[in-house]
Amino acid sequence: MARNPQIGSNPHNPLVLEAQRRLVIPDYNAFHRIPLALIDLERVAPVVLDLGCGPGTMTERVLERWPRAHVTLVDYNREMLEVSRKRFESHDDFSYICDDFMLANLGWMRCDLVVTSLTLHHQVSAEKRALFARVFDTLRPGGYFVLCDLVCASTPETEARQIRAWCNYVRGAYTSAQDAEKLLNSTRFDKPDTVEAQMGWLRDTGFIDVENPYRMLRFASIIARKPLRRA
Repeated sequence: MARNPQIGSNPHNPLVLEAQRRLVIPDYNAFHRIPLALIDLERVAPVVLDLGCGPGTMTERVLERWPRAHVTLVDYNREMLEVSRKRFESHDDFSYICDDFMLANLGWMRCDLVVTSLTLHHQVSAEKRALFARVFDTLRPGGYFVLCDLVCASTPETEARQIRAWCNYVRGAYTSAQDAEKLLNSTRFDKPDTVEAQMGWLRDTGFIDVENPYRMLRFASIIARKPLRRA
């Protein structure tokens, strides 16, 4: 693995955050691209909602597939939102909302696709389930939800092995041992759930075609579709 000595340790800097994620998530591009590649949308210019957009990585991947997409990006961090705004300044039809997406009023939106990346592991299980219901209501019939996030294993034994393997991966990615340990320590308060639990909650919400196309160490991508009509 290539080591990058120039990456700092301030996760509040959008550029540092983006560089860190590329280092510590195995096959980072596939993490986003694989689930999006499995989605077929009827509209050539779909309406997309990016929840917790950060520096805009997920939206950029969406534009690779749907260059004419209309995107609303939501993030509570104004600095992150400004990075996204500059990144997509040529897209004058994009919208930006500075708010906590867990609390923001999104009921007025009707989307073809909702995406979120590396945000929900900060929420407890009940909050994730509540968001899944809000996403379901926001989507048009036939629309998709893509969730890319930190997850945990299904048993304590497997989780311990998975964490150990990922910690070794991170330590191998950083030139600075201090920066590596700082990042690892920052994950102590995360609240990941298993892939299986989240897929079950999505089905309970009413989603169909729930799949897990990407899984590497502590990271997974899940896709789900809103049916054309309720069962």
